[in-house]
Amino acid sequence: MFRRTIFATVCLFYAAAGLAAGYPNQAITIVVPFGAGTSTDVFARQIASHLSIAFKVPTVIDNKPGAGGMIGSTAVARARANGYTLLMATNTTHSVVRNLFQQVPYDPESDFSPVARVARMTSLFVVGSSLGIKSGYDLVSYARSNPGKVRYGYGNSSGLIAGEMLKQIANLDISPVAYKTNPQALNDVLNGSLEAMIIDLANGLPQIKTGRIIPIGILSGKRVKQLPDVPTLNESIAPGLEVTAWSGLLGPAGIPKDIIRILSDEIKRFCSREDVREKLLATGVELDFLGGGEFKMNLRKEQIRWNEMANLAKIRPE
Repeated sequence: MFRRTIFATVCLFYAAAGLAAGYPNQAITIVVPFGAGTSTDVFARQIASHLSIAFKVPTVIDNKPGAGGMIGSTAVARARANGYTLLMATNTTHSVVRNLFQQVPYDPESDFSPVARVARMTSLFVVGSSLGIKSGYDLVSYARSNPGKVRYGYGNSSGLIAGEMLKQIANLDISPVAYKTNPQALNDVLNGSLEAMIIDLANGLPQIKTGRIIPIGILSGKRVKQLPDVPTLNESIAPGLEVTAWSGLLGPAGIPKDIIRILSDEIKRFCSREDVREKLLATGVELDFLGGGEFKMNLRKEQIRWNEMANLAKIRPE
């Protein structure tokens, strides 16, 4: 029995080594668990373009939105662990999913192989221009004078948690409205059927520049250079509110370490490109690389951090 075990282990070792030696030799798929046009989708396409050129194999995007990102995440968790199916994961799918849903069909930690954290992303609270609200203080005054009449849309966990934290800290009677994606919520703000929303900077900037939506506050801990006059919510009406989203690549559990290293090294090169860095920073995406091992430890820290924020926001899984 002992010899058989040793023989099997050796066979697995050489099989994995052989797999890594030829990697990649076919198309790579990056599953985006949100809809097309979201900041996660746009960002993933930048990575796919880089990998296609670097590896000389097609790298394609497969959008699988729905159920708070769980549909796409589950598909990757059940895929073959050969490095050809990856997930563009976020805090929604891996840091706070258990705070939002009672039934999660995957384990955010044990069912995945961390490849690399890639970026952090900035979002903001905006209102429709027809409300006449120009600042956080205007929002507080309007919401308190019109209890229950301000509804904010959100398309991911960052939006829900930030909105409910704002509600608790600033003592506002505002109501969340769930959307599959942020672009859908934005359409309703623009047509006047929704009062406000949490939006990522990439989708919000064009409409802010035209004056169709009004930025009230930045969710992260610091102002952004694209909107230098817009304060953070932390410094204006909601002390202690700091919500910054993250995004990174994961694969199914069991991907050989050599393949993870190959992928991680190339993602590091992507994050080191100054042209990419400047282009993405203009959309509120800040490249922030962590390799597989560091990313794994960071995932555990992020679960703790988002759990604390969900508790502060008084969010309970449904």
